[in-house]
Amino acid sequence: MICTDRSSAQTPFFSFLSRQPKAAEDAPVEPELPRQRYPLNDPPTSAFRMAQATGAPIEENLSPQNGGIPSPFPPRFVPQGPALIPLPPLDQESPATSAPNQELDRIESLAVAALQREDWKAAEKYLNQILAQNPTHRDALKVLANMLRSRERPADAVKLLQQYHAHFSDDAEITMIYGRALLENEETDAAIRSLLAAERIDPKLDDVRFFLGSAYLQAELPMKAWSAVQQGENSSAEASQYQLLTEATALAQLGQLRQADTIFFEVFSNPQSQAVAEMAENYRHEIKEALLETPRFFGAVKLMQRYDDNAGVIPTSNLFNAPPMTVPSFGGLLSADLNYYLLRTYQTNVVAGYAPLATHYYRDLASQFDLIGHSGYLSMTNIGLTPWRDRPYVAAIRTEFDRLDINTSPYLQRWGGSVALSIKENDIVTNSAVLQLSNFDFLGLGPGIEGSPSDADSFSCQAAFSRQWQTWRRNLKCRIGYAYNRNESQGSDFDYNGHIASCGLSYDFEDESYAAVDLQYFYRHYDHVQTISGITREDSEILLGASYVRPLWREFDLLLTYAYDLNDSDLVSNTYDRNVIEIGVQWNFGQNDPNEPSQRRWLR
Repeated sequence: MICTDRSSAQTPFFSFLSRQPKAAEDAPVEPELPRQRYPLNDPPTSAFRMAQATGAPIEENLSPQNGGIPSPFPPRFVPQGPALIPLPPLDQESPATSAPNQELDRIESLAVAALQREDWKAAEKYLNQILAQNPTHRDALKVLANMLRSRERPADAVKLLQQYHAHFSDDAEITMIYGRALLENEETDAAIRSLLAAERIDPKLDDVRFFLGSAYLQAELPMKAWSAVQQGENSSAEASQYQLLTEATALAQLGQLRQADTIFFEVFSNPQSQAVAEMAENYRHEIKEALLETPRFFGAVKLMQRYDDNAGVIPTSNLFNAPPMTVPSFGGLLSADLNYYLLRTYQTNVVAGYAPLATHYYRDLASQFDLIGHSGYLSMTNIGLTPWRDRPYVAAIRTEFDRLDINTSPYLQRWGGSVALSIKENDIVTNSAVLQLSNFDFLGLGPGIEGSPSDADSFSCQAAFSRQWQTWRRNLKCRIGYAYNRNESQGSDFDYNGHIASCGLSYDFEDESYAAVDLQYFYRHYDHVQTISGITREDSEILLGASYVRPLWREFDLLLTYAYDLNDSDLVSNTYDRNVIEIGVQWNFGQNDPNEPSQRRWLR
């Protein structure tokens, strides 16, 4: 519930705080209060006055994210929480006056005086003396911990609470203060555990859900943050609005920009304070800026030197035709991935792209297999929430056309389309499904091949499913997948059913480098007896790829790649293996964030 007066729910100690602690010269100042003893209690003050007074910074690095589900907000954006150092009412007497311990009573008086004149060093000294004499003095612990926090000393607050928290393990409010101090000290995992413990002690504790949501945001767990702030009670109407801002931030990190903007506008239209209004307006502006001012033209260009020990293995075509003799050679590769936003809204994007490719082998025998490739595509992507369980999804439809020439001679062209759906099950797991249709047209097959059993022109349908896991810190991702592939060719020799099992790992290093390993097993059973050999063909193919990228300077990366292809076929002529090692440089431009190596586009 939203409370405007919480005095009856608190345990009085002594009264102080004529003004809030200052963090800047222009910090808000409370009216001067008489310098006399009176009990301490939580007042009906603005829940976020302390956050405004201390001027605690909020990270402003709101660069857009690419790849997967976009995120215009940084993972560590944490709205400031309610002030927990209260102002005193004047109508109660401290229970300490009736205590037999006159020395403790004297120290309390000194602490009151120090707090009234904002002598924080002296106040800290006297409060520590109180706790040394009475470790179970709840209000002294609350005041000292919150004073340390407000003076931007969260590490000292954590140390203090660690020392005395054992006496208050069943106290929800002290446990929440401990969690907040841990959060401000960037001990995120420990903060989450402490805040969850506070909620278990008192599920109706004011603002605990707000702080828990903020902790999940700092831990880069936006779905947990969103779930946490969907419910919970707040200490004030202003605190409730800050919880709404946390909800909007979580939605924005999940790519739900329209829903986030709606909440920001709702808070901005009816703010409980000027600070709330300014924050809501600023983040509405940041969302629009991320959407509208990001370059429409983006992509990457890659220049590689390579060693290929079997240049005659041509992409795609060896599913059908036998590779020529093994010809090892050094060479070079130049490729690009150029993309342009035709339409860009909060939920829908339309992108056109073009990807040229060229290889050149230095050895004469291998140069007859130099490749020139062209690929164009048009795709539309929609981002939203599923109608069941409100899970974030990305849905896409794509049409594309490819052409491949060998040594300037036309060889293969392909056109087709695909539909894809990716759903985040939670912050850790994402499920994806893709249906792809392709038509292969082999060019220049020669007389007698067209329409014969050896005609490789084909229609292919592939349905794939994958599941990805990632750690809480998102630095390690693992994936497994399965795909069924059906190929119908004009020639009976190339009708087959295929089954593909795949897995992969990727890791983001602390130095911003990135590594990935992918393994694929592709089994193909051909339907008909082969015309020439008279046997029923079965192929088993293993594909292994490893990549490492390291930032060099600004948008430039160093790339190291390795690929291995082993095909074992009942047709001896179709049994081969191939190793390709590459080293080179990639230039990323536009939306490729040089500070997010795992989001860089890999050109294959």
